[in-house]
Amino acid sequence: MKGKISKYIIVLLITLNLVSLFFLLKPHRPNPPKLTDVIVFDEPVKSKINEMEKIHFYQMKFYMKKIQAIRSKIYSKHLENLDKIDYESYFNDIAEYTKKIEKLRFQYFLEIRNLCNEKQKDELDLFIQHMIEHESMRRTKGK
Repeated sequence: MKGKISKYIIVLLITLNLVSLFFLLKPHRPNPPKLTDVIVFDEPVKSKINEMEKIHFYQMKFYMKKIQAIRSKIYSKHLENLDKIDYESYFNDIAEYTKKIEKLRFQYFLEIRNLCNEKQKDELDLFIQHMIEHESMRRTKGK
């Protein structure tokens, strides 16, 4: 009797380990590549771009958190309890922060472009195009 129970326990433990390994080794969504990983820059320019990237993503995160907070306010309240003015105010705030995000992106890539030579500008254009396509695909898939 003890032998049968221990066999079942061993099989169960092996199965749990295999399932755990599957989830551990399962591919996760990769981080998008850094601009300096895709386009080759000289070291002083690369350092400057990496620093600009840190600042850019910090600013972007700030506005994205603001948008998330507004969305949480909208959807956490019962829809019938909000009047039209509240909705419009919230939606205008989201639109304003989205506008600021797009301006930040544009300014960021414009500053990067000013640091590029002609070949790097072409590569930057491809990088931006890929980023735009990737973002639109991600949004339509609901991820």
